[in-house]
Amino acid sequence: MRFQNLVALLFMAGLLGGIANAFAVFYSDDLGLTALLNLDLSPAFNKEQLYSKMVWGGVWGLIFILPIELRRWPFKNLVVNGVVLSLLPSMLVLLYLFPEAGKGLWGFDIGALMPAYVIAMNIIWGLVSVAFIRFFKLA
Repeated sequence: MRFQNLVALLFMAGLLGGIANAFAVFYSDDLGLTALLNLDLSPAFNKEQLYSKMVWGGVWGLIFILPIELRRWPFKNLVVNGVVLSLLPSMLVLLYLFPEAGKGLWGFDIGALMPAYVIAMNIIWGLVSVAFIRFFKLA
């Protein structure tokens, strides 16, 4: 497969993962998950937030190029790889973006379970991205 096609497909995998992540985040409040976790969080579903999650999901999807191009995934199970790679955007959010936004390190100002929530939502991104990668037999 040509490198440009691989990059486009990985961006698309991440973009679809970003859409899944957006719906999970936006509807977790409607389903009462954020209240159950005692998080001071009311995500709004709007096109700007959806677009942001799609673009950043696509950009993060490019991290899957490393194991594909090296022809070596760290783990035998592709699902495990999706979960492990989803920790990278989670750590960016928890260790850089939240503190920069005044939400505290790990997002603890939002709630004590915010790190678990962020990791769970990003795992959804990773699993959907890996499903797309598996569908197109990229790995």
